[in-house]
Amino acid sequence: MVGLMPSLQEEKGHGCCADEKSILAAEKVRFSYHNSGFELGPVDLALEAGEILGIIGPNGSGKTTMLRLLSGFLRPESGRLYLNGGDIRHLKPHLMAKILGFVPSQSPATFPFRSIEIVMMGRLPHLPFLRSESSKDEDIARRAMGATDTAHLADRYFNELSGGERQRVMIAMSLAQEPSVLLLDEPTSHLDISHIVTVFDVLVSLARDSKMAIALVLHDLNLASEYCDKLLLMRAGKVEALGRPDDVLSVENIKSVFRAEVAIHENPATGAPFVFPVSRHRR
Repeated sequence: MVGLMPSLQEEKGHGCCADEKSILAAEKVRFSYHNSGFELGPVDLALEAGEILGIIGPNGSGKTTMLRLLSGFLRPESGRLYLNGGDIRHLKPHLMAKILGFVPSQSPATFPFRSIEIVMMGRLPHLPFLRSESSKDEDIARRAMGATDTAHLADRYFNELSGGERQRVMIAMSLAQEPSVLLLDEPTSHLDISHIVTVFDVLVSLARDSKMAIALVLHDLNLASEYCDKLLLMRAGKVEALGRPDDVLSVENIKSVFRAEVAIHENPATGAPFVFPVSRHRR
């Protein structure tokens, strides 16, 4: 994976975030859906190059909303979001598209295009005006498909693929975009265990070797523990904990947020905390 995602050096926008080392940062961010009354925030966090942040919490806690705020799809009612040190409000869309990639939780199955054509769409932010893709662009797209185990799907039509296959093609499209920040909403929800490992191996390689900053929403606490450098635990739009998996994944936090009884032990293979549900019927 070394060399698949070269670092992207762009001019900074207006303003500056408090943490000069962070590539993506939120400062006192608040947001609400007025129709439902759901309120999120305040949220303060900073994501550095090479870090993987897992956003976890029960259904309806605001995980996807937080991810969409970080992506710029939603605008905060108050507070500031910074990307590469620039206030996200002042960054032009074409520059945002070069820096930040976003993979939704569900991919529409209506695209009447071959998979390679979908992945090539990730190159659009890098193309000069009215210029078509070059052989270099196609090479980048095909390497992204190889990294996500989708090379064999290149000539298959996207709307004929399974949910898991579509998800991997969409991840390949974002990799072909060559962002310096990658946001993913439940990227492994449709994948079998083999492809879950494949996707996370790619993400870890991008973070470690290409210094990509990655944030993703996860429901599986053990995947979050195993692969993320730090975790953001949310409940009802509020930040319950933010820090290393060892600190966030405590019995007390999980019982309080998820209302679940668990036991936590060290994974003997990696040393990461492993969460075991405790059944009331076996006590």
